[in-house]
Amino acid sequence: GKKIFSFYVQDKMEYEGLVLRGGLRYDLFNPGVKRVKDLSDPTGSSQDPNAPASRRDQTLTSADYESAKNDNKISPRFSISFPVSEKTQFRMSYGKFFQQPNLQDLYVSPDFLSRQSIAPPFAATVGNPNLKAETSTQYEVGIRRALSEKVAIDVNAYYKDVVDMINSRAIASKPNGLILSDNLDEGVIQGLNISLE
Repeated sequence: GKKIFSFYVQDKMEYEGLVLRGGLRYDLFNPGVKRVKDLSDPTGSSQDPNAPASRRDQTLTSADYESAKNDNKISPRFSISFPVSEKTQFRMSYGKFFQQPNLQDLYVSPDFLSRQSIAPPFAATVGNPNLKAETSTQYEVGIRRALSEKVAIDVNAYYKDVVDMINSRAIASKPNGLILSDNLDEGVIQGLNISLE
């Protein structure tokens, strides 16, 4: 069956207003299902014509599958904050974060995959048990300043780089093409937050 395991360790150090935090997270994920060995020819329809008839009938058999791989991730986290003056506090942080794929993007039944591979009644995206987790690397810098005893302003800038985002891609498989979920996209998110409290 599906395997999900994670743990997180963190430590914190304080010294005269300086606060340091460090952490490390480990994640393991395995969807616990078989995946097709060769998506370019999932049913083995283009195999050697001298192969046994059972391998040329354009249906998926157990020989077409292999076990899905473990997805192991290590994500460090770090932050620091310290006073610049009596009224001003500075902070910054760095971290890696992972988001497992939606289950609908991971799983596909053998019957549905066979039908989509041979004579699909409609175009549909096929799940991929070997999808990797989306990875985000995030940086933040912030400063907080007291303007009076009752009013403070906080400015926070952030930058996030995201890779292995999930999208669909066409596979030129035989006898019919497939549309497969895969780790294809990447993006950048950046911004500035200003708040008055």
